[in-house]
Amino acid sequence: MTSQPTDTITPIQQQAEVLRSMVDATAVAMAFFRPIRDHQNRISDFQALEVNQAYALLLQRPPDELLRRTLTEHGFPASVSELTGALVRVAETGQPFQTGFAHPVDGRPCWLSLRAVWQGDGLVLSYEDLSPMQQEHPVFGRMFDASPVSMMVLEPIPGPGGVVDDFRVLFSNQATSILFGWSLEYLLDGGPLGQKLPQYRRFRLFDLFAQVAGNRQSARREFQYDGDGIHRWLDVSAWPQGRNGVVAMIMDATPIRQARLDAQKAVRELTFAREQAQEMIHMVSHDLQEPLRKIQLFGKALSLQPALVEDSGNRELINRIQSAAARMSNLVADLLTYSRILNRTETFQRVSLDGLLGRITEDLRNADILAEAVIHTTELPEVAGDSAQLYQLFYQLLSNAVKFRKGDVPCQVWISGRRIHKGELDPSITSDRFTDPPETLWEIRVVDNGIGFDEKYRDRIFQVFRRLHGKSQYAGSGLGLSICRKVVDNHGGAITARSEPNRGTTFLVYLPA
Repeated sequence: MTSQPTDTITPIQQQAEVLRSMVDATAVAMAFFRPIRDHQNRISDFQALEVNQAYALLLQRPPDELLRRTLTEHGFPASVSELTGALVRVAETGQPFQTGFAHPVDGRPCWLSLRAVWQGDGLVLSYEDLSPMQQEHPVFGRMFDASPVSMMVLEPIPGPGGVVDDFRVLFSNQATSILFGWSLEYLLDGGPLGQKLPQYRRFRLFDLFAQVAGNRQSARREFQYDGDGIHRWLDVSAWPQGRNGVVAMIMDATPIRQARLDAQKAVRELTFAREQAQEMIHMVSHDLQEPLRKIQLFGKALSLQPALVEDSGNRELINRIQSAAARMSNLVADLLTYSRILNRTETFQRVSLDGLLGRITEDLRNADILAEAVIHTTELPEVAGDSAQLYQLFYQLLSNAVKFRKGDVPCQVWISGRRIHKGELDPSITSDRFTDPPETLWEIRVVDNGIGFDEKYRDRIFQVFRRLHGKSQYAGSGLGLSICRKVVDNHGGAITARSEPNRGTTFLVYLPA
């Protein structure tokens, strides 16, 4: 049979050849299918009449093997064969249909966009490979390849009645192989996930995936998987992909869970130790107070015996006994105060510092502590706090000012308050002690004209039992300023001091406004 001369090719044939060349040259995979009808004239499948080179390359099969074959026989992708209902609607209504899905090619994820259009008497399917976008958009490639979190795209396997019976892995990343100890080849062999993880129904992992595949809404669950050679806490998130696919992200939550359990255990142990320490402090303090009172009582009785006090040696000995007992009694009282502050959990209320300071000065004067001191105050604010703790704070600061007065110079104390921005905090307030200050604060200044101190000891004065002076010079337990710091810490604030030797001291108290 001789070939037809070139000059006998009709214009229509030439246009058809040009059109075919253009379709073959495009990067979009395209195929033309005719519907196959059963004896009841219902569409049961579609037969390929034309395919372009991009379509053949995508399926990695010669074009001749695809022609006259059905869409189901093309086996590409399995999820598309399950879209027959949607494609039938395109054929019957003429309305186009579009979706997206994932499909593995050589074990690598391939993201495709599918569009179905009814043209003439057949169906035109076009598939656009979105994989090159991986290089420009990390969400497509790096999310799977570089993520330390296991990620899989799952495709439902329908059972009787079309109900999801299992899932197969379309593609996955290396993290999944590491998590489950599988190779990528085994993951992507097309077998049901239930064969790889026989226990995943028992732990309701299948239920999670089926729920997302059914209602097309994302879901998340954390649980302990203890089967199939896997003994881990898993944090699983799943969301819909394409028409009925599921994207699963599985994180090994075992380290986080273990850290959480360790932290809870440490908190319980710390709470128990703290309760035991407080109980011991209370018991020791209570048991010490009674014999101390008796020592003071007997010492006073001895000091009233003329025969004893006539001897200067006896008199000095009795005075020392009474002084030591008094110091011990003050120490026990301060320990009880410090213990109560550590365990204080009352709900904060609005506290007027003006009213609080009035009570403190009255109590100090009644105790003859402020007999010769002059207190200067300006209007002070209301703050949110525990009234009993704030009482201790300013009681200790005023007592401290009187105790460390300068010789025979009358003690004077100035107390003032102002609202400041956190940027105005004193530079000595370090971030490790005041990690997250509020935007605005009350700055309360307590200034005295006492002996002062060298600022290199600024941190030391707030430490428990740390003293800058000997007991013979200034009485005290060494807990007063420690109590102040603890109260301020409990109120979400900070405290510091400015001073120079013989130039007085300024205590700066910062409380949330």
